[in-house]
Amino acid sequence: MRSGENPRRSGAAAAGQSGCADYGRDWISVIGLPKDSQARMAEPDNAASEPRIRSATVADVRAVAQIVEDAYCVYVPRMGKPPGPMLDDYSARVTEGVVWVVEEGTTVVGILVLLPKPDHLLLDNIAVARARQGLGFGRLLLAFAEAEAMRRGYREIHLYTHETMTENQRLYAAIGYEETGRGTEAGYERVFMRKQLGE
Repeated sequence: MRSGENPRRSGAAAAGQSGCADYGRDWISVIGLPKDSQARMAEPDNAASEPRIRSATVADVRAVAQIVEDAYCVYVPRMGKPPGPMLDDYSARVTEGVVWVVEEGTTVVGILVLLPKPDHLLLDNIAVARARQGLGFGRLLLAFAEAEAMRRGYREIHLYTHETMTENQRLYAAIGYEETGRGTEAGYERVFMRKQLGE
């Protein structure tokens, strides 16, 4: 989703490390939401093994950058260049207080970037560690983003994705997002989507 360009990368992204050579799945097309995800969000400290969503800290920057690198690098051949999230500066994002992580035990397994706008919350980036995809962490983060938007008093949550990421578009449509337009922004061909929240 995050498609802005920033040459100041950090962590694994800056080092150019990735697991794409042996990675053939698209990360968001295999995310599933556990039936009890809302309960897990409401009671994150029930057990050490339960997923817990928290604000990211400086100590998380390397893990955040690695997860993003591994999740998005599969799209490089399709797009012809690195997706915007691979170019972001996660040290700066964490300092801004806009990055969230989901932990399984003490391991960060997914990340979320939420940017406040005047009339909506922008779901700017979401990614799950490739070894933990398909286990519901992505949809858990999506549900958290919606809950956080409502907690802040927003009635809408927005996101964008690249036009070639068609599996993302199908997933978002299936959970209630509607396309609002398409256009070129920061050198990327984007599909803009939004979801109305509450009544």
